[in-house]
Amino acid sequence: MRNVETFLVEFAESRQREQAAARAGFMLPPDLCLPAELETAIEHRLPIAPMLALSPYAPRSARGGFPSCDRDQIEYWFARYGSECNWVLEACEASSIVAIRSALGFYGLPFKQPEEYRALKRTLSVHAKTTSYALFRIPPGRKLSTAWFHGLCWHTWIPLPPSRLVRESGEEIVFTYADPGAPLLTAPESILDLAGRKS
Repeated sequence: MRNVETFLVEFAESRQREQAAARAGFMLPPDLCLPAELETAIEHRLPIAPMLALSPYAPRSARGGFPSCDRDQIEYWFARYGSECNWVLEACEASSIVAIRSALGFYGLPFKQPEEYRALKRTLSVHAKTTSYALFRIPPGRKLSTAWFHGLCWHTWIPLPPSRLVRESGEEIVFTYADPGAPLLTAPESILDLAGRKS
């Protein structure tokens, strides 16, 4: 009997094969040059997808494909959609990425050790006008704790650079990396399940 992790892996592989087949024969422009922000996502192996809407309330159905960290797929999307889309990361089991969101400097988090707070400043993070997202990788064989806390982004999408959301008022929110060269750190122990437990 397959467990959830196996199902998600098989589903992701199936969608990636479908996308590879769909782009077969597509000729990339010879002068194609990805923005530095997309190069950062590829370098960190962040599974991203184009979001074909600039609204912060865009539904999942506006996504232009299944998230991928494959350079060929991302180049195809960029050649096809250009700068007329946003780029999103889905924080979930399939991506093994979790994000911690804060509009107030990451206060009130359930961390138990001072180094876990320091990790928030050292890991790859995304900044916008009033919001920050610290990105972490969930190590193999581990899961998030079942305890919930404010600011945890899980089973949702995170806008990544080069993205800009446009509010109904016309205000634009631009996303940038605080430090594109920062590492993608392992998630703090305080938000993971007990070591070795595979529930």
